[in-house]
Amino acid sequence: MKNDNDKSKNDAKDNIQKIAAIATIIAAIVTVFMFVTGYASLPEFLTGNRNPQVNSTAAILNIVCWGIIIALSCIAVTAMILSVTIYKTHRSKLLTIGFVLIAIALVIGVCAFIYISPSPMPPTPSPTTPLLPTTPNPTATTLTPVKSWSCGDNLTGILFNTGLLEISGTGAMWDWNNSTNRAPWYGDRNSVKTVVISNGVTRIGNFSFHHCSSFESVVIPKSVTVIGGHAFSQCTGLVSVDIPSSITNIEEYTFYNCSSLVNVDIPNGVTVIGGHAFSQCTNLVSVNIPSSITNIEEYAFYNCSSLVSVVIPEGVTSIENNVFSQCTNLASVNIPNRVTIIGDYAFYNCSSLVSVDIPKSVISIGIRAFYNCRSLVSVDIPKSVTSIGIRAFYNCRSLVSVSIPESVTAIGESTFYRCSSLVSVTIPKSVTSIGNSTFANCSKLTSATFLGNAPSLFGDDVFSDVAKGGFTIYYQQGTVNWTTPKWNGYSAKPSS
Repeated sequence: MKNDNDKSKNDAKDNIQKIAAIATIIAAIVTVFMFVTGYASLPEFLTGNRNPQVNSTAAILNIVCWGIIIALSCIAVTAMILSVTIYKTHRSKLLTIGFVLIAIALVIGVCAFIYISPSPMPPTPSPTTPLLPTTPNPTATTLTPVKSWSCGDNLTGILFNTGLLEISGTGAMWDWNNSTNRAPWYGDRNSVKTVVISNGVTRIGNFSFHHCSSFESVVIPKSVTVIGGHAFSQCTGLVSVDIPSSITNIEEYTFYNCSSLVNVDIPNGVTVIGGHAFSQCTNLVSVNIPSSITNIEEYAFYNCSSLVSVVIPEGVTSIENNVFSQCTNLASVNIPNRVTIIGDYAFYNCSSLVSVDIPKSVISIGIRAFYNCRSLVSVDIPKSVTSIGIRAFYNCRSLVSVSIPESVTAIGESTFYRCSSLVSVTIPKSVTSIGNSTFANCSKLTSATFLGNAPSLFGDDVFSDVAKGGFTIYYQQGTVNWTTPKWNGYSAKPSS
């Protein structure tokens, strides 16, 4: 019996030791889990150092998770107390190993706590006081300078962690180019989200922000009097810009290919819009051109394919080459009374243009000036016009009527080619020269009435492929050099 009792005591002791060992192992595991997982799961409103954008559902889940951790921690503490109690009466190597495991777990837990714990936020360096953009980044918690460069004799450009590029100091920015001497932040241009130019800067240099395609807005102070050429060219993400009243000229290519720019308000006081200044601004819907403007240079609004209407101020005397070329949505345009020249390709492929009022001051209509204006219904060419360029109204297939004044002496090659809605045309007596294919492919043209003598220069295929039902040239009694019934291969007879 004694042996049986001893055996039972030994078995009980072994069982207690096993229970204690298991308890110590559980305590060790839970300790590591508590420190590593528990602290990492603690939400912002408990720690004060986590993402503030925690929604209510996430907060509830974190509280539940934290509750489970606390419960497991209580189990771990209970297990350790039980282990200590047993250890006092039943010392063994297994229990000693268990306590060593707990010590190791505590060390691991403390190290994990230190590693996971967020470090305190460093103070924001403040070499300057940056001007916040009108729409600051909502996720930005601080402005930290990332890089800085000199960009003028007394100017510094600072790129912040939020993508803000601030130009601060006084004076003019240096000029750059697109090849050998690019702006210093060019290599980081995709990181620039907003540009703020501080008051005190007087000039924005050439190519300053060329190809910075990621930023959407720019703040330009009134201290700036000059915006250099290409300054914002190919800033394809730029949505809006406020040009200050201190600007007097918009240089060439200034906003070239700013394809996200929607509206532009040019301040009164600007006198010149440079060549290609807004060229390829394909989303530009409206532009306010002030009365102070006297010169709009060539290609200024080339391929502004969303531009619907434009009012040209009275001070402008010339519509330069390609100014509104490829403005495919331009439906109306007001040409002022002082304009004397409509340049080559001025309204080329303005396919939505319905009507145009050419003022009496115009003396010349350039080559392909209204080429492919296929919605243009009528055009009244005033008596002041002496020259109409070749293909000037080419493929104006909605054109129903056209009035050619007596001041015109020559009609160039293919001037009215494929004006397929044109039914009749009157040629004044002043015209002595008509170029090749001038009225070719005017498929509804049934007659041409000449008020003077037969032209001395008459090109090939002038009236080829006109109305299939028959085409007739009518000339006035008493005029010369006509023949009946045919003249240059076309049916001809005197008008009644």
